[in-house]
Amino acid sequence: MAPHRTPQGVRRGAEPHTRGRVCSPCRGAGFTLVELLLVMLLLAVVLAYAAPSLSRFTNRRTLEDEAARLLALIRYAQTEAVTSGWPETVWLDPQEGCYGLEPPPGQSADRAEAEDRFTDHRLPRHLRLTTVDSPAGGGEPRPRMVFHPDGTLGEGAPEMLILEDTRADERLYVVRSENELTYEILTPRAYAMRLEQRSRAAAPPLP
Repeated sequence: MAPHRTPQGVRRGAEPHTRGRVCSPCRGAGFTLVELLLVMLLLAVVLAYAAPSLSRFTNRRTLEDEAARLLALIRYAQTEAVTSGWPETVWLDPQEGCYGLEPPPGQSADRAEAEDRFTDHRLPRHLRLTTVDSPAGGGEPRPRMVFHPDGTLGEGAPEMLILEDTRADERLYVVRSENELTYEILTPRAYAMRLEQRSRAAAPPLP
């Protein structure tokens, strides 16, 4: 009987080095309680520093959205007056913090009802609306902007509307454009620059 031969280099009775050996769990997998607490502490510190910036961004965005909505209504009224041939009026109520589109006299009830979403819009409580009247405005408690069918703005319309966030030192101006035909939104810095330009233009020439 031929003797049993083992592969060269392998001794009889030797077992593979992995047989019968149990792999121990890898060390360092997962986090300890102390490490989790440190991560949570770091997140809390980051959020504490970032929260004021996020709040200012949110407040600024709300202010910009409301100013854009007000300007959109004003320009809608002007466009509708030209298209329909009827005067269109935007009313403002600073005390109640609301504004809207007033259907012109003689307008059909169906059209007025279709435009019901334009008749009343209330500002958020933290926003304040202030109007700066024109010399012909007369200081009415409820100022009005009347757009004629030719697209011009009637007398007595406010010179400027100020939207201010009472929770922060943020404001935007809705002012008459340079051609006096409509309105536009200006930041405080842009409005100050316009006033400076007007003062320079009105100044008498140097001798």
